[in-house]
Amino acid sequence: MTQGVRSMPPSLNQDALLAWFAESQRDLPWRQMNDPWPILLSEILLQQTQVSRGVVFWQRIFERYPTVQSMAESTEEDVLFLWQGAGYYSRARRLFRLAQVVCTPRSDGGHDGFLPTTAKALEALPGVGPYTAAAV
Repeated sequence: MTQGVRSMPPSLNQDALLAWFAESQRDLPWRQMNDPWPILLSEILLQQTQVSRGVVFWQRIFERYPTVQSMAESTEEDVLFLWQGAGYYSRARRLFRLAQVVCTPRSDGGHDGFLPTTAKALEALPGVGPYTAAAV
């Protein structure tokens, strides 16, 4: 199924919504980054985790793994250790597997160390669904 950007219903005032967001948005560290890796990390971490707690874990994990390559070169045990307290450890296992897939050579079915740029390719990665792919 192809996902596309939907038009805002005419009953909503886009300018008012953007003004509200500018005034009310949370200051989240990954919002200041153009790199898809920290955004992907935040989206997976924030599944079933409150944002206030997620920020703490995101900072800890991102400090250790600032690139998808750095996570792929680590061990699942190290990723799980840093994930301690965030819960739902299957997310950490999928994230580690995702990093390994991304960093696998293209000739072997990977992405040569680069996160895919299409929603379809992102959704093929472990732990990534339509919402996460759209956010990235």
